[in-house]
Amino acid sequence: LATEAVPLLVAVADAPRLETAARLGVGVQLAERGPPAQRARSCIGQSRVIAASIHDRAGLARRVAEGVDLVLLAPFGDVPGKGAPLSDDEVLEITEASVVPVLALGAIRSQLDVDRALALGCAGVAVRAFVGNAADGGAAITTLRGWIDASRRERDLARRSR
Repeated sequence: LATEAVPLLVAVADAPRLETAARLGVGVQLAERGPPAQRARSCIGQSRVIAASIHDRAGLARRVAEGVDLVLLAPFGDVPGKGAPLSDDEVLEITEASVVPVLALGAIRSQLDVDRALALGCAGVAVRAFVGNAADGGAAITTLRGWIDASRRERDLARRSR
């Protein structure tokens, strides 16, 4: 999630969901082992965003070569059943190597999580549970946007004071 316009992405793992995304006119988020980005592009069109989940540099290289618009790097934090979270060094290695925006995904629950993601070079964050499990999804999104804005302001102030 960035403070600019946020595209709506539908998680896709198979052809029927690609067809649904095409019919709805929305972008897609491909799973790490999901369909190739070229297949998604041919189904949903050139103007829709294609994101892909990745877990390492090999996944980044493969998905960038396929032509994705951005990647979701996971697990950024501790998510039960998703394996060990990526270390700061692993996140930094991927953000520095990427030619597309990298969003941190997984266990984004606080201002500190957003600060860490942006400090490590992520362009923003992606969330599922934070909004999906919230009593008020709109309020959760507003909170998340506030954390991103605050983190960016703090980083800008730090740069200016150097």
